[in-house]
Amino acid sequence: MSKMTRVQTTGVLIEVKDRAEEEAKKQGFGNLQDAVRLFITQLAEGKVQVGGFAPQSREFVTPEMHRQYQRDLEELERDIASGKAKEYDSVEELMDDLQKD
Repeated sequence: MSKMTRVQTTGVLIEVKDRAEEEAKKQGFGNLQDAVRLFITQLAEGKVQVGGFAPQSREFVTPEMHRQYQRDLEELERDIASGKAKEYDSVEELMDDLQKD
């Protein structure tokens, strides 16, 4: 039979704990402890990657993806400065320009 132990966390803001409890219940857990237990078990099994993902997407951003984003942003800024790309202050302004063509 496996031995059990208790895990105690450091201080957590009450509002964070309360929101976590609400979210755990929304996701079908009986309580926050059940969610924490599942997280620890999956972490121990290498099934959880922490950090580096965009909320809601679970898509990890690699260093190369970040560098490509930076290159794309720099190119866009150069295109705006040179007049190759246009910048609009409103959707109406964009739509007016699109309808001209």
